[in-house]
Amino acid sequence: MTGMLLRSPGAGNAVAQGVNGHWIALIPALNEAASIAAVLDRLAEASTVDEIVVIDDGSTDDTARIADDHGATTLRLPFNLGVGGAVRLGLRYAVAHG
Repeated sequence: MTGMLLRSPGAGNAVAQGVNGHWIALIPALNEAASIAAVLDRLAEASTVDEIVVIDDGSTDDTARIADDHGATTLRLPFNLGVGGAVRLGLRYAVAHG
């Protein structure tokens, strides 16, 4: 992934910077309806990322809807692939969107 810098601010999360300086926070989530709103609000307040991407890893609750409502780009997996599969999807999204 030429031109991409990755930092991991927490277990399972990644922040990627593209060649153009665009920062994306990747947040894999599985059934996190109870906490995703607070995480997204704190990240939006405390961070200089340009885009927050939540990868809904097959949740059966309202995780994806809540992420959408809080302005995150939400990628939905039809079933649980685990954190590795979710992060891979997020990285593919980051590469495809510069």
